[in-house]
Amino acid sequence: MCSEEVSDEDDKPKKPKRGGALQKSNAPKTEAAREARLRRVCERKPTGRCHVPPDIHEMWASGGSVKRKEMARMLEESGWDKDCNHVVCMQACFLNERKYMHKSDKYNKKVRKYYVEYEEDDESGNESIEREKEEEVKAGKLVKFDSLGKGKNRVTSKPRPAESEDDEAEYGALKKFGDSLLTRASKLSDLIGDVEEGCSKVTTAEAAAKSLVRNILKLLNKE
Repeated sequence: MCSEEVSDEDDKPKKPKRGGALQKSNAPKTEAAREARLRRVCERKPTGRCHVPPDIHEMWASGGSVKRKEMARMLEESGWDKDCNHVVCMQACFLNERKYMHKSDKYNKKVRKYYVEYEEDDESGNESIEREKEEEVKAGKLVKFDSLGKGKNRVTSKPRPAESEDDEAEYGALKKFGDSLLTRASKLSDLIGDVEEGCSKVTTAEAAAKSLVRNILKLLNKE
């Protein structure tokens, strides 16, 4: 017959191992205890260490009471296992906290505050577009309609900036030709006035013809 030897170690109560997964029996019972356990899991230690990734820590720190309660509940269901903290915290942080798109005001229940989501415009893109428009306006390729109007905002007739030396020379020639036409028109107007005045003074056709020739010669001498 074989006799079994019973060691004293079997009679001694086993001590729970430190670290690893926490048993459900050791899970916090009250809501305050669960909140404290959740805080210890997600907060950053004075040494800079954190049990969860930095993004999860930031989401936990900025989350509301609903998200924190849900995180504590999910961790409690998993037995507060440290290996599940990462996955559980990530799932809870992406929980949609708002069941409704509005809430009542704290002091006036008849006033509803609605949640809205908006996207900020890219200012750098708008600045580049405005800069391109200004360059086109300066080059004469684009008309700035904002400056059109009446009174002080009215655009005066100014020559378009020349893009090259050839354009500048061509513009100078056209301007000179236009000035000469205006000068000729002014002289012709003066001649017509002199002819009409001379014809009113003469009495014979011969005198009228002489006056006309004299005025024509006068015009030619002025040129």
